[in-house]
Amino acid sequence: KFNYYMTFDGIGYNKTVYSNGNMYINDSYSTLHEAVHAMGITKNDNIWLSEGICNYFGKQLGFNDQIAASYMQLLTMAKQGYFDGNAQYILYKRIYEDYTARGGKIDSVDTFDFRLWTDVQARAELDTNTYETLGDAYKIVDKTDCNAVGNELSYEQATSLILYLVDTYGIEKVLEAYRSQDIEVAFGKGYEDLKADWLAYLYH
Repeated sequence: KFNYYMTFDGIGYNKTVYSNGNMYINDSYSTLHEAVHAMGITKNDNIWLSEGICNYFGKQLGFNDQIAASYMQLLTMAKQGYFDGNAQYILYKRIYEDYTARGGKIDSVDTFDFRLWTDVQARAELDTNTYETLGDAYKIVDKTDCNAVGNELSYEQATSLILYLVDTYGIEKVLEAYRSQDIEVAFGKGYEDLKADWLAYLYH
């Protein structure tokens, strides 16, 4: 049983209080992500694994019409030039162009492709170097440097990487890697090699 509280701490980040099970969330789309953390996905030695797995279960498997509609709105606004000249949101124009060029639809929540959106956003972030890394996010919250493996990725990039690994190795291997924190034993490759494989897939 979890108790949910909507709050805003002035920074804009979600947080989970593990000691009593209470969850403090400032973004309704993050409820499932934070719930997966609260259920035990909290190890951060390989931060890309923990955050990517939480997004896999919380956003990929928990994807719904409301989330699809919000992404479609962003893409429609980008198409109409709403973000033109705005450095903070300029990458949405790139995401729109890439998403539609690869066959993505924005005419209905039923046809919105979350997997394609995730890969396209990860690629656009890398191409434009306009993203906040996991290390950046954790430093703001914890006030300390985050040097965990994978801290250079963004949340969307970590999610895309996990989706690729699930497709390639299966979810059980991914969870085994998380439980053991021994990436090479689980996948037969280290993090840098897995990241290189993912990037090759992302830009194929």
